[in-house]
Amino acid sequence: MLTINKLQNWANSVPSNIKAMVAMYLAKMDFSYMTLDEDTHTYSSTKDPDIGWTSVTTLVKTYRPEQNWDGIAAGWGKKHGMSGSAVKAMWEYNADCAAATGSTCHLFGEFICNIMINLMLGKPIDEDIEAFKLAFPFQLKKDTFLPCMIGQEHIIEFWESVIADGIRWPISAECIVDDPDRGVCGTVDLLMLESDLAVSIWDYKTSKTLNKPYARANKIHLLREYAGMYDEPISEYTIQLAQYKHILAKHDIYATRANIIHVPNTELSELMIVPVDIENIVVL
Repeated sequence: MLTINKLQNWANSVPSNIKAMVAMYLAKMDFSYMTLDEDTHTYSSTKDPDIGWTSVTTLVKTYRPEQNWDGIAAGWGKKHGMSGSAVKAMWEYNADCAAATGSTCHLFGEFICNIMINLMLGKPIDEDIEAFKLAFPFQLKKDTFLPCMIGQEHIIEFWESVIADGIRWPISAECIVDDPDRGVCGTVDLLMLESDLAVSIWDYKTSKTLNKPYARANKIHLLREYAGMYDEPISEYTIQLAQYKHILAKHDIYATRANIIHVPNTELSELMIVPVDIENIVVL
């Protein structure tokens, strides 16, 4: 079980040099001038108010090949006794459910991470606890975090593994980063400090799968400079995290590795930590 007391004991055991480095990175990562409108998923900056920002996720989508979704829906519907419009409505519903699960898991993990960081740095956590209880009123009983939605048990499992392993420590959660030279920005789910003092990028993903066998079997690839990569989630996620690496370097934060925290949006699923290669991805 993940408890406040367990987090406090973990925080007390963090070496002083690690605490100092986390504090140093936090000071460098003041991106408070950037804001995200959750409803429209658009970014703005008080520092660069005239820039029309493109989010990293929107940028990555431009590398997808064109698909005849009407034809695909019609074909799938014919095979399963449904109209094409009904198939598209089902896809839209499933996408909305996945998005809701993803947002909830992100927020759940963000609150736990922020509590851990503040405990590690000796800061009060009362506001963090109250914010958690406001968002998840029935999921902190006494001092124990309780999952009640798909994926949340994996978020708890992940943070328990971080505590047990003792080889990495959180730096920040849900941090908006910007590259004004390109007008590109995004939100990094999680930054961690590794035992070798390297910075790593972590990203929660709630997609059902990371690979797309159909794309591989039919040799369907992404476009332009990423034409060597299959049109599947793991390719898009790798490009996304490489973009974050590139943006962070603009602010003298150099990440050398990245991982996906895969929390599938399915019952009886298992948590997977999937390393991705961000060192060999071209970012233009």
